Amino acid sequence: MINKEFLSLIEKEFQRSHDYAAAFGISNDVEFHGHSIMSSRKGWESLNSSFRAKIAIYQNTLQNIAEIPGKLIFQELKISPKTNPHTFSSDPHKSTFRALLHQLNSFSQSKGCSITIYADHLTREKELLTLFNYLKNDRKLLPFVSNIEHVDSKLHPGVQIADLCSYIYRRYRENNERDPRTRRAVEKLWKIIEPKALKAPK
Repeated sequence: MINKEFLSLIEKEFQRSHDYAAAFGISNDVEFHGHSIMSSRKGWESLNSSFRAKIAIYQNTLQNIAEIPGKLIFQELKISPKTNPHTFSSDPHKSTFRALLHQLNSFSQSKGCSITIYADHLTREKELLTLFNYLKNDRKLLPFVSNIEHVDSKLHPGVQIADLCSYIYRRYRENNERDPRTRRAVEKLWKIIEPKALKAPK
C-alpha cells in the first residue's frame, strides 16, 4: 500500500536495485521475482553457483524497498489438509482473495482514502474480478476499493515488490529450510521488511 505521491520513488529505488544487480552480470531488463532469483531462472541463471550473490542482491533490493513509504499487507492462503478437508474453504484462493480485499478496504477506510489495486495477470483473473464486482457493486462491501487492474509485472515494479516480499514472508512463515545457512538468510531478509508489515488476521 502506497500513496500515489510516492509512486515515483518505486521507479527510483528499483533502478538502484537494477544497478546493483548489474555488477553481478544481471541484465537491466530482468524482472525481480523471488523464486526466479533464488532458483536462478528467467534471467538470473548467472547466479546459479553463487548463493551469496543471490542473497546480496535480494538484501539490497529489500533495503531499497524499505526506503519507500508504505505498508505491506499479507493474507495467508489456507489449503485444505487431506486429514480434515471440511474445516477449510472448498476454494481457498477465493476465500483468501475475499479476505485480502476486506483487509485492504479496512486499511483504506482507516486512512480516509480509496485505493486502486494493481495485480499481475492470473489464470483465474476473470473469475476473481467477477467476485470483486459482486462484493463491490452487489453487496456494497468494498466502498474504499475503487478498482482492480491486472497489469504486466515487467512494466510495474510495484507488482514485483509484492512478489519479492510475499516470497520471503512465505519462506519465513513456513520454516521448512533444511540448510541452516538458508534459514539464517531468510530470517535476515525478513527482518528488513518486517517493520513495514501489517499482517492480515488469519
